[in-house]
Amino acid sequence: MIIGNDPNEWFDDRDAIVAFMQAGSSSKMDITVQNLRAYSEGTVGWTMDRVTVKLPNGVEVPIRHTRIFHREHDAWKMVHLHVSIPVPNDKLGELQIQQFIEKDRD
Repeated sequence: MIIGNDPNEWFDDRDAIVAFMQAGSSSKMDITVQNLRAYSEGTVGWTMDRVTVKLPNGVEVPIRHTRIFHREHDAWKMVHLHVSIPVPNDKLGELQIQQFIEKDRD
């Protein structure tokens, strides 16, 4: 399962997940990982981190990830990935209103 920031980024079948991951990996971006934390207990593992992605045009985008893993036959398999771009709480209302206005225009 992959849940992204965009309302349409909700992928729960293997083919859609593979296509989403391949589309992201084809772009030339500089990625810096910060604050990576990883934990496990028994056959369950989870990670969280902050990442800065530098796009080809120089724009830097802060991103947050969380992942859940399950250990199967001595191999860790990712079973969930969450990716989001942080937005300050005081900006959330403005962004939601803007999205509804743009949606009405379509």
